Parts: sequence; C-alpha cells; structure tokens
Amino acid sequence: MTGVSTALQLQQSGKKCIIIEASNIGFGTTVGTTAHLNDFFDTTFRKAISDFGLENAKLFAEVGQEAISMIANNIHQFTIDCDFERKPAYLFALDEKQEKETERYCRGAAEVGHVMNFTHEIPFRFRL
Repeated sequence: MTGVSTALQLQQSGKKCIIIEASNIGFGTTVGTTAHLNDFFDTTFRKAISDFGLENAKLFAEVGQEAISMIANNIHQFTIDCDFERKPAYLFALDEKQEKETERYCRGAAEVGHVMNFTHEIPFRFRL
C-alpha cells in the first residue's frame, strides 16, 4: 500500500515512475500487517514529543490521519472494490505494566490532539 500510494502521488504530480518489488510481492511493510490502516505508530506520540518537540509531534499525528484519508479518497476516486471500512482500533494490555504503558500512550496522544480513549473493556471476544 505504501509503495502504490507513493507511486500514484508521483504520477498525479506529473512524474513518471515504475514500481519494482525488491523481493517477492507482499514483502516488507505489507507482510507485517493484518491488512489494516492505523494512525497510531510504533513510535509513540510521547516519544515523538520528547525527540522532536510538540509541534513536530502534532504533524506526526496529522500525517497518519491524512494517509488514511488519502487511501480512502483513492478507493472512492478509482472505484476500487475492496472492504475498506473505518473502524475503531484497540490497544490492549495483558498485565499491569502494559496497562500503565497504555495510559501513557493516551496521555501522549492527548498532547498532540489525537483522540484516544482509555477503557477497561473491549466490545468483542478474542483468545490469546
């Protein structure tokens, strides 16, 4: 998705480009996902604030939302038949240490204006 979206942006800005896969199709970023898009990254908002300052961390938060909107717009514009839906995401803790870390994620998100709510419940069942 990352490479295809980048190539499309380049083409729409008048550049010529070609997509070449360095390994097998679906390798890299694609292989490490569950076919979901999210705007909460491996680098936490708290870490981004610490490393790059509040204003840059706010930009970091904005680009995640912008990327998902760009993909949604492409799906609509090119009538791509897929199962794209906007859904809430859940980050859950398995123990007290992870719960405290999740609370820190929420506080960092609030600092950059990213909506993230802390809850003790999730609306679905799953097995570990």
